[in-house]
Amino acid sequence: MVRIVTMLLHDERFSGWSLCEKLERFHFSKQYLRFCKSFGWEPYLYCFHQSVTEKQVYEDGGLGVIKVFPVKFRFPPFLRFGNDHNPSEVLKELRIDEPDLIHFHHYYLFSFPYMAVLIKRRLKCPLTTQLHGYNQKWWRRIFYLPNLLALKKVDRIFYSYKPEESVYAKIGVLDKAVRVPMPSVDPKVFKPDRRKDPETNLLYVGRIPPAINPYGEKSPILLLLILHRLLRIRYVKLTVVGDGAGLPLCKRFAQKLKLEKHVDFRGFLPRSELPNLYRRAILTLV
Repeated sequence: MVRIVTMLLHDERFSGWSLCEKLERFHFSKQYLRFCKSFGWEPYLYCFHQSVTEKQVYEDGGLGVIKVFPVKFRFPPFLRFGNDHNPSEVLKELRIDEPDLIHFHHYYLFSFPYMAVLIKRRLKCPLTTQLHGYNQKWWRRIFYLPNLLALKKVDRIFYSYKPEESVYAKIGVLDKAVRVPMPSVDPKVFKPDRRKDPETNLLYVGRIPPAINPYGEKSPILLLLILHRLLRIRYVKLTVVGDGAGLPLCKRFAQKLKLEKHVDFRGFLPRSELPNLYRRAILTLV
């Protein structure tokens, strides 16, 4: 049986998820486990959480094995995402699990450069990685130059964003890159509601971060300012689905702008409840 270890080496400070929420809620990393399981493989997920002080192991027959490690140190400092590290314990666990393949989620994490070197030199294991993000600004590419150069160590790179191809060409790894189409929308599930709605409904679905406008992060608080301006010319309502450390701030800001009658904060909702909200919305904001 093929044993695959997928690695998502960041904690949940940016999302505000507890460990229980991380394990129970929908997340793409767990979809990867389910995908691998469908082929009869033996999948593992290595990840971090800021609340644990020692390794936690969770087994799910439908998914595989999830191993949650503590964060030993953070570098570079003052960042809220991607600077979490625990190389000795992760490497130790890899030696115990002896995977046939290692997949590293998101090569713009700061642990990727040295993990790529350790995996190839010490474990001699095939390594794949993927882009999970967007076309970075040029000045951020300089900041992440070690991550980009470490792509030379991997066997395959999976990506969906075409602008990244120019980066691969410049560092000589375009032959390793495999472009994967973005998932499409199922029209049987996500279809507009033909019934007329007396209200104009706007919809936001996603996490609510604490910062007002961090680089590359969602900013639902900005939608409140847009809504405040829209109400001068048209009656509209905004439904906000999701939670996070910034939810109390958004609620206070909505009160300050006197938007209580125009904003409906639903909090976290199961995925099964989302299609109906998408159908009723005339516009979904991301």
